[in-house]
Amino acid sequence: MIKNKKWLVAFKEHFPNNWVKWKTYLKFSLPVIITGILFALNGFIDNFMVANIAHGVDSLSYANSWSGIVSGLIAGISIVCSVLIGQYWGSLNYKKIKEVMRMRVLLTFICTTIFAIFALTFTNQMISVFYRGEQTEIVMNQARDYLMLITVTWIIFSWTSPMSALLAETGHGKEALISSIGSLLINIILNAILIYGLKLGVKGAAYASIAARIFGIIGDTFFVFLKVKKCLINPLTIYKISKATWKKFFIRIHSSLLIASNVILIILRNVLFNTAFPQGTIGNYEWAIGAAAILGLTGAISEIFLAVFGAISSNISIFVGKYLGNKEFEIAKQNANELKGFHTTVALLLSIILIIFALIIPKIDYFSSAIKELDAKKIYLNEIRNTLFVVAFFNPLWIWYVTSDRLIASGGRTNLAAFLEFILEAVSLIWLIIIALVIVPNNEHLSLWHTYWIFFALDFLKIFIFEIIFIKVDWARHIDDPNVKRKIWEKNVIKNN
Repeated sequence: MIKNKKWLVAFKEHFPNNWVKWKTYLKFSLPVIITGILFALNGFIDNFMVANIAHGVDSLSYANSWSGIVSGLIAGISIVCSVLIGQYWGSLNYKKIKEVMRMRVLLTFICTTIFAIFALTFTNQMISVFYRGEQTEIVMNQARDYLMLITVTWIIFSWTSPMSALLAETGHGKEALISSIGSLLINIILNAILIYGLKLGVKGAAYASIAARIFGIIGDTFFVFLKVKKCLINPLTIYKISKATWKKFFIRIHSSLLIASNVILIILRNVLFNTAFPQGTIGNYEWAIGAAAILGLTGAISEIFLAVFGAISSNISIFVGKYLGNKEFEIAKQNANELKGFHTTVALLLSIILIIFALIIPKIDYFSSAIKELDAKKIYLNEIRNTLFVVAFFNPLWIWYVTSDRLIASGGRTNLAAFLEFILEAVSLIWLIIIALVIVPNNEHLSLWHTYWIFFALDFLKIFIFEIIFIKVDWARHIDDPNVKRKIWEKNVIKNN
């Protein structure tokens, strides 16, 4: 009985202890989550609008895999900077926040520019990384046209991503939401005009995305000026970054590189799924259906319902990083535990909505309007529905252990968190290699959605490992505490003077 009570107490500690806390977390989270949904809708709109173009979804899938890798690099930079901004915001050190923001923009611009140059120079080769099996001219041409244009949005992200993140990290998610609404409306309107009116095909989707991101520059900058003017940077002073600030980033650069590598490993899953199920291997060969056509839409739809991920870093910055910056460690730890339960609860609600939406997918003929045969339509839509079921099931699990991971990093243990992520993602990739090259070829009746279940089953191991590390590691520390010695392989310890 006593053990049961201890488990109950431990369970309750992982959720807000009163309705005021629930409302407070929701107040700051909801604008960020909705902003994430709107951002994901921008990608979904592109896929939705080209669904009636032959192999339109496939083409965007191959090109957007590179956009995903670029987003991974941005995330690697952003998460490390978010840790610094969270604690500096708590100590009201606006000068340091501006230096971190300059560094954030500069590093992001360098990375996106390098990838844009490669994409414009080696376009076909980059498409071929993800376009496995027999290639067709129509798909290659469409993917190439879209990739060459979408590189413009990568450069734009070097400004909009840091500005939008700053708004969320300082508790101004509502303003980021308003900017996202404007971007989404522009994207929808221009997609309709350029694809259906002017018949520009996938190029129209790219032009609409570029216009939407340009609006984001204006909207995000305006709201940073309006709400956190003390943190707004002048692009002409981008080089004004102290050695101390650079040092704080570079001692965590392992984290940035590992986080980026983790995202790249996740994107590389597309290569293996496309290898296991290339075009023409799902259903009859003449239907030309492969993993790319299905997972392109699955991914675009899933992103909408995975929007809680966007709130994790901002909530940790506001409710944990702020108190770590003020050295109020017990409050930070209490909020950390509560955020895990809060995030997971919201993710569970979104998963329920996703399941309901997935159930009606087979009834939405527009998603398969480019497919002529009725049997092909049925298989295509059923595969999308069933892969969405997998995402809905694992979504709360992912949110729980990613929150634990970000919390470990929030006190400066970014290297440990990133290293752990990298190892587990590498194991996942090895598991998928075995599935794609051994299990699927030797089981011809194994469908794509069955493979999805088999692959993500490994994530039960991930949550177990992340929780053990979260419990054992003393992560709640101030990043500028000179008495704290940090090593990847051991707990934070106090130096003996």
